[in-house]
Amino acid sequence: MPNKVNKFVFLCLCYRPQDRQTLAFCSDLEDIYDYTSDKGYYNVIFIGDFNCRYNEWYDLDIYNIQGGILKTYFDTKGLHQLLIFATRFDIEHNRSSCLDLIVTNEPAFVTSITQHGPISNSDHTAISFDINSKIPKMACFTRHVESISHIKEQLAQPSTRMRQN
Repeated sequence: MPNKVNKFVFLCLCYRPQDRQTLAFCSDLEDIYDYTSDKGYYNVIFIGDFNCRYNEWYDLDIYNIQGGILKTYFDTKGLHQLLIFATRFDIEHNRSSCLDLIVTNEPAFVTSITQHGPISNSDHTAISFDINSKIPKMACFTRHVESISHIKEQLAQPSTRMRQN
């Protein structure tokens, strides 16, 4: 889907079954994310039922190891999870959780996130959002890579050592 600055957006609907290993699921996300980078997509949005709980996503939720693994993966890739409310309601156990997520590499790109009632007899709420296609162009930078041996040589020189207090 092209946005107004002739960049492309990759929108991926995801579902992680409860019995799917989270690390394997993260590996799948990694493959998709690498694909989007190779193809030059400007923005990536993953949406769907990730079946992971993390209490930073929704204050009243519990932490589970799957949510911790997924949160760590998002952090290492510079991805942002945007939902902060319950998306599933378990009436039988009087519990709510945020299992459905909106994850993106550019948070300003997703706006007006709105929760709606469940569709049909689903125990998940419907979510809608707008895509902001007028994001200012990101500043360019040059990455400089040095070998560890070169860095150690530079640090060994008296002019580059830090003073000890």
